[in-house]
Amino acid sequence: MNKKSSLNSPRFSKSAKMVFTIKRSINAANKRLPENEQIPLWTPYQLRHAAITEIVQQTGSLDIARAAAGQKSISVTQGYNHADVKIAIEQAVKRSQ
Repeated sequence: MNKKSSLNSPRFSKSAKMVFTIKRSINAANKRLPENEQIPLWTPYQLRHAAITEIVQQTGSLDIARAAAGQKSISVTQGYNHADVKIAIEQAVKRSQ
């Protein structure tokens, strides 16, 4: 691996390195799994969206979800108010394919 593509390069942020490492680990695991059992490659945004949607469903409170997400405006959080968490997860999976 050359120096330019090294994860130790200062041009990569700590979070970018973490995302790359997670994706690499998931890809390695997926190579060993049958196709119908493979782990979907979700983006950090998709994981965040699923987690905040779950908070809304479990608590019934957009304000708690807003605080957990670190959002200033409740209007932004309203986008996470899905009728069903299952639908939100299915949508995230669909977008990752």
